[in-house]
Amino acid sequence: MATLINGPLLARPDRGLYMSSVASEYFPLAVLLGVALLLVWVTLLGNRFLAPKRASVGKVTNYECGEKATPGARGPIDVQYYMFVLTFLIFDVEAMFLIPFAIKFKDGDLVTAGVILAAAVFVGLILVGYLYEIKRKLLTWRTLQ
Repeated sequence: MATLINGPLLARPDRGLYMSSVASEYFPLAVLLGVALLLVWVTLLGNRFLAPKRASVGKVTNYECGEKATPGARGPIDVQYYMFVLTFLIFDVEAMFLIPFAIKFKDGDLVTAGVILAAAVFVGLILVGYLYEIKRKLLTWRTLQ
């Protein structure tokens, strides 16, 4: 390859040798793309023709994360699931902010009183909200009626 790039064949771009050598570098990528598309196609067709087709009432009914299926869209919704989801998201976002802070703190780059105080206030606010949820018993699991 180096002889083609540095050699006299590149002096004349009308020969097309340079373009063919660059395009040949992408050939393995094209083969990989073709194999991936073929694999997806074979999997979808295999599932379509080889899968068992024994539908029962239990298989075709709707299931919404433990909620009982109601005939109308205006039925009551139990909000206890949403409290768990929101609490998980809050702690997930907290981890997203604190992990890079901990990595920088380990390196010694962020050892100042202001940065430590800001992180303590952030964790404290999250802790106050969590203790409020515990006090109000918002995270106790109730069975559905």
